[in-house]
Amino acid sequence: MGSKISTLNDWNFDAEVIAADVPVVVIFGTDSDDATFELGQMVAQLTGEKAAQIKVAEFPIAEDCTTWREYNVRQVPTAIVFRDGTETASFAGVQDRSFLDHFLARHTS
Repeated sequence: MGSKISTLNDWNFDAEVIAADVPVVVIFGTDSDDATFELGQMVAQLTGEKAAQIKVAEFPIAEDCTTWREYNVRQVPTAIVFRDGTETASFAGVQDRSFLDHFLARHTS
């Protein structure tokens, strides 16, 4: 069983991500995009053992949101890792399990 995926928006982003005391993997995407859902589930599954040490969150992009623009999200899905309130790594598009495992080990440990 993977870790729980929380949902973000412009109003809770700072409290849930910037102020977090653990690394946060934010997946920017759309509610109707299967690739966004699949990526979120795969990341949550891979981080499941470390659920207390890594947070996984999704940010559904909407026209009236500003956060995704601040982080130059140009493609969905896009995953961004935040540590201590700062963006530390990112990738765009669907990736295979091997890439995700290596990426998460490198950027969330």
